[in-house]
Amino acid sequence: MWDYVTVNSGQDYLSHHGILGMKWGIRRYQNDDGTLTAVGKKRYGNAETEFSELNAARKEYEQSKDYYMKKTAAGLLYNRKATDRLNKSVKRLANAKTDLNDAKDRVSLQNQKKKGKRQIKLEESYRDKGLTKEEAELAAYKRIRTEKTIAIVAGMTVVAAAAYVGYKHYDNTVDRLIKSGTVLQNMSNNANRGVSDAFYASFGKHDNNRYLDFYGSQLQKSVNYGFSSGVYKTNIKLGDDLRLASPKNAVNVLRRTMQKDSQFADGVRQSLKGLSQASLSPNQKKVFDKALKSLNAGKIDNHVYEAVNIALVDHTPRGQSVSSKFYDALKKAGYDAIKDINDSKYSGYNTRNPIIVFNGSAKTAVDSISSMGKQQIEKQLKAEIYKKYAEDLVKAYAPVGAAAIGVGSASKLAIDALTEKANLEYVKKYRKEHPKSELSAKEIIRTRHK
Repeated sequence: MWDYVTVNSGQDYLSHHGILGMKWGIRRYQNDDGTLTAVGKKRYGNAETEFSELNAARKEYEQSKDYYMKKTAAGLLYNRKATDRLNKSVKRLANAKTDLNDAKDRVSLQNQKKKGKRQIKLEESYRDKGLTKEEAELAAYKRIRTEKTIAIVAGMTVVAAAAYVGYKHYDNTVDRLIKSGTVLQNMSNNANRGVSDAFYASFGKHDNNRYLDFYGSQLQKSVNYGFSSGVYKTNIKLGDDLRLASPKNAVNVLRRTMQKDSQFADGVRQSLKGLSQASLSPNQKKVFDKALKSLNAGKIDNHVYEAVNIALVDHTPRGQSVSSKFYDALKKAGYDAIKDINDSKYSGYNTRNPIIVFNGSAKTAVDSISSMGKQQIEKQLKAEIYKKYAEDLVKAYAPVGAAAIGVGSASKLAIDALTEKANLEYVKKYRKEHPKSELSAKEIIRTRHK
């Protein structure tokens, strides 16, 4: 509150004071005894318990922080008891803030006059993922609010977002031409890289930077361990147009080839079966499991193609036999390259148009080879990581997400989106394993992070 005070000196001044222990944004909604004011009840409903827990959590956090500073000499020394206590208080405070915000959101949800079609659809989706009706309603409400925030930050309308999704469909079904004169980029540990019939490449600023930084840092590890002499960027220029098969048409070529050539079909099956037992990421493992399931059902579909596409990196004799026959079939169909499904969807690189060129020697030539220094790679890697956060956000929230979203805002929102996805998977799994559990989704998630 502001008081106008006159002192004996005759000089007038403004002074501000409050109640001892006052917290900004709390006293407006809470009485001294912990009950809510009329404004507090309107905003938070019957949330006395949540407010009390928040105040207790804040007090515990301040005490834990002071204890930590004393026991560790302001972080210079390690004290396990002090560190554990501080970590627990941080989690408690974060949970208390979440609970109070959820109380506020429940009031807003109750006062909502009409739900949109997307909100209703999201509620159904959350129910399918293991949430109760009340949990799904709250999750959908928060999701819609986040999507609106994304649209504002990105400056993207729902129409523009729909166009983005439309492009993804177009990209999956329509062949493309990469024009003559385009410069492709290949990253490797090879200082004398030539053009072979088959090689992996990128083009465009986004993908080139992604490989330079992410894949370049992996190649640098090989140098650090003494297995290679350096990291090299090879620029390869197209002397003729390169025809890129869409995933849909590549599936058709694979299906026809497997149906006509039983030896090739058996090689594909054995190759995928062998690689499914190899060291794969969880996402890659799902691709191979789905592919084998389709093959066992007599289907040669997109699941099979994606697994074959990933398996093209297999340089064993069996793997080379499969890739060679598949490349020949694609060439006969008039194609020179296909999209690298692994790096565009499953490796975590999030590249937009990574390609596998299999008719390279006929249409390309090396333009230049440059040595990339360790410092150069590391300098750009950090910025590229934050860009990837933004792209993860778009994937998590499409079609309302936006590729133009700012990096600073996107990093936190992307992390939240990915965390939500992992938490929902955990809740669904937990309730399946504990069908009689009465824990709420929030309580289940917190058991995971104890």
